Amino acid sequence: ADRAEEAAKQNKDVILVRVETNPSDFHGMAASNGILTMKGGLTSHAAIVARQIGKACVVGSERGEVMIDEENRELRGNGIIVKEGDLITIDGIDGSIYALELPTRPAGLTIEMAKILQWADEFAKLRVIANADKPDQFRTAIEFGAQGIGLTRTEHMFFDNLDIVQEMILARTETERQAAVDKLEPLQQADFEGLFEAAEGKPITIRLIDPPLHEFLSNEVELLTEIYESRLKGKTKDNLKEQYEMLEQVRLMKEQNPMLGLRGCRLGITMPIVTEMQSKAIFRAAAKVKKLGKEV
Repeated sequence: ADRAEEAAKQNKDVILVRVETNPSDFHGMAASNGILTMKGGLTSHAAIVARQIGKACVVGSERGEVMIDEENRELRGNGIIVKEGDLITIDGIDGSIYALELPTRPAGLTIEMAKILQWADEFAKLRVIANADKPDQFRTAIEFGAQGIGLTRTEHMFFDNLDIVQEMILARTETERQAAVDKLEPLQQADFEGLFEAAEGKPITIRLIDPPLHEFLSNEVELLTEIYESRLKGKTKDNLKEQYEMLEQVRLMKEQNPMLGLRGCRLGITMPIVTEMQSKAIFRAAAKVKKLGKEV
């Protein structure tokens, strides 16, 4: 994900290729033109996030015997080996993967689908609302007929400022944690202002931070690998202080079942400073947009 983001910053077209994605890959997914994973299905992390941020996505390539070797950075299938940096094209509609560059276009409504939706709107008794975390996502949803936001996952906003979030999590004192939270608040407020402006009075349901905090830190296996490789190259424990501190926190936060662990409202109770910051950001953003004469 880091390499994908870096390549995108160099104005390169990027397809993020992973065995499977997780929340810490979000920055790379957002920066990429498309996403390809070896594992997963319609409800996998990659599929859900790709739909939400409007990216072409193919998941579960192993079912078509297309395998991904992350260690060697290779994609293998049908006797063809594609290496990192080679050109490929993915079709998010039928799941095809091409080992060459083909002309592409953004997803859009077909004439037939637009007509069906028009007919449906004439008789609909229920509203169709979308998941969106960013103004551009909401605008895209509106173009496809959405009448509001049913869920804004504020943790996805955090992934845009992962360094500050990690600073908050790894803080040793409340003073250090407050300093990190103070950096996050104006960024959160700006995100909410953008959503309220894009909504133009349409309803928005905002969920405060939900996932366990370890999801914002590096993976334990990846950290251990980085530490061992660095030690083999002669680095001492003192040279790797940051990595060891993060490893300690990852292990402290490790849970048997994170889905039922320290997350959501339970996280808000044990670390109220985050809930307070997000609440203030929401209300201040709403007030600012309202002062501009726009409905919130």
